Amino acid sequence: MAAYETLIINCYVKAYDDDEWFSYTIDLSGRYKELFGKIKVSASADSKFNSADIKIKKGISRPTIAIIELKADNKEWIIRDTNNWTNEIEFNFLDVTIEEAIHKTSPFRLDVVLKITWCGFVDDINSPNLYDNLKHYLYSPVFSDLKIRVQNNKEYPVHKIVLATQSPVLENILRTTMEETNANCIFFSDVEEEVGDDLVMFFYQGKLKKAHNDHKTALKLLEIGTAYKISKLSMICSYILSNKLTVENVLNTLELSVVYESVVLQLRAIVFAVNNYDEVSKLNSFQSFSQQHPELIAKINKKFQKCRKQ
Repeated sequence: MAAYETLIINCYVKAYDDDEWFSYTIDLSGRYKELFGKIKVSASADSKFNSADIKIKKGISRPTIAIIELKADNKEWIIRDTNNWTNEIEFNFLDVTIEEAIHKTSPFRLDVVLKITWCGFVDDINSPNLYDNLKHYLYSPVFSDLKIRVQNNKEYPVHKIVLATQSPVLENILRTTMEETNANCIFFSDVEEEVGDDLVMFFYQGKLKKAHNDHKTALKLLEIGTAYKISKLSMICSYILSNKLTVENVLNTLELSVVYESVVLQLRAIVFAVNNYDEVSKLNSFQSFSQQHPELIAKINKKFQKCRKQ
């Protein structure tokens, strides 16, 4: 499955005055139908204030992580990052041009451009079901043919086949280096016990515990996921880190997204920087960051120039 998918929709809806809503449904096909079902765009206009409200609803209720960009009436873009999209996403008080008074029987046509970037399903990240039959062997010596050792000489009984199926790098180590030396232990010398607990839990249950509440642990596991090509681990850690963005850490997170080649982490960090541009641009580190990462600043500035904060 791709790290992200982008759907672009051009449509128009009729907007009625006085809290009357008109909806337009877009039927999707193929991959987009699997992700969204269908998309319904609803609008209501207020002629007194030359403004409109727009609601975006997908056809399936499965919680979704997504970036939604919207442009109405050929005005500036609005961008929204949501980490739990289940029903409607609402954009309020959009600036539109209503040339003449409207009423319930005389709708105003509102042209809408919608860009939805799908970043993943929440339940895939939190509890993949493919590990159901493996979880009983977590920390179990039954059939164990290998050990993982971390700092303070803490060891975990594991199974070669479990590691090999999730990491091509570990598979290569098990096929070559360890066969040649007859070793039965993989030593992660720079991994602390707490990180080791989460790492082994991930191998057998497909989920993490401490990483959800500890930035350092999530970051270390992202490093491990990248180094050992454990794609699912990297994806989960990217979502965890991108859900904990702040003005203070967003620039560092953008740097990490480059180091660890995380597309989703970079996309969401850019959106956060755009929506908090005034504060982020005043950081003491902003100037040096701009000099060191002109390509990232260019992406932020490009999106900021076409968007307004929402």
